[in-house]
Amino acid sequence: MRNPGIEIYRILLTFGICYWHAMMNAGHSSSGFGARIAYFLSPCVVGFVIISGWYGIKLSIGKLLRLWGVAIYAVIALAIIDSLLHGYAGLMHYYNILRSNCYWFLMAYTVLMLISPAIDVLVDDFLAGPTEKRQKAKLAIGCIFALVFGWTFLTGCPYIKDFVPKSAEISHWSGLTLVGIYTAARLVRKMNIDDQLTLRMRILIAGGCGVAILAHFGPYASIFSFGWMMIGFLLFKGIKLRGGVYLFGPSMFAIYLLHCNRIGFALMEQFEDYLLSFGIDINLVFPITGLVAFLAALLLDAPRRIVVSLARKFIGIRTRNK
Repeated sequence: MRNPGIEIYRILLTFGICYWHAMMNAGHSSSGFGARIAYFLSPCVVGFVIISGWYGIKLSIGKLLRLWGVAIYAVIALAIIDSLLHGYAGLMHYYNILRSNCYWFLMAYTVLMLISPAIDVLVDDFLAGPTEKRQKAKLAIGCIFALVFGWTFLTGCPYIKDFVPKSAEISHWSGLTLVGIYTAARLVRKMNIDDQLTLRMRILIAGGCGVAILAHFGPYASIFSFGWMMIGFLLFKGIKLRGGVYLFGPSMFAIYLLHCNRIGFALMEQFEDYLLSFGIDINLVFPITGLVAFLAALLLDAPRRIVVSLARKFIGIRTRNK
């Protein structure tokens, strides 16, 4: 059953990513309030993996095809936009969009989907498996956490980070990053830690993680980013409401792909220049730009959503007629 609170959380996470990219990738920066906000928006990607870890990923070819189908749609849409704006033509020119660093999450999430069944078995063995399997599961999970969270912590420590070996992006932008976060979220769910956390404990965790993030200990794979996002997830999970929030949820991944690329960043920079020409404070320019990017990408994804909806109805009618 879909949770309306989690749908709101996903929408806010996506807006947070757009907001963060408006600050960090659109050609302008701020050393004031905006810089402080950036620290807390940086871990938004972690929230999506926590959602996946909480509910689990049931691997199927259909899910993988849908994931990459959204990416291919984004490439086609961006090719059309760039052609209209700059006169470029040819989809092959945009093939590298799928391979670029901007789409690291697509590649990393594909890795996570392929590995998640093994992680689920590992967590089950860790909690309730036979003694021998439990010991092996403890060792494996300990290694995962040491590589992901431990390595990340060391790379952020003053006077220590310069002596930490290069990790081939273990602590940033990798499938292993998402595997570590997913594993931690599965353990929180399976161990019913949510039921054991009092309000005071939640406040302390959120406050402690917030301070650590402000102290530059909060990249994607940081245990503090995980704690910050997990407390937010648990907060929104309890929200009960009715309305059209489910209508927007399926577009969140498309919004990420449609704005997070050289074309999207260039347009965001132009829009920021436009707002700044009116003398608007830079710290207001960032959220406005992020919101406009969010809404523009949502609108751009509408044709895909309509086609998918019509296709499902058509398939459903054909199935019933048979």
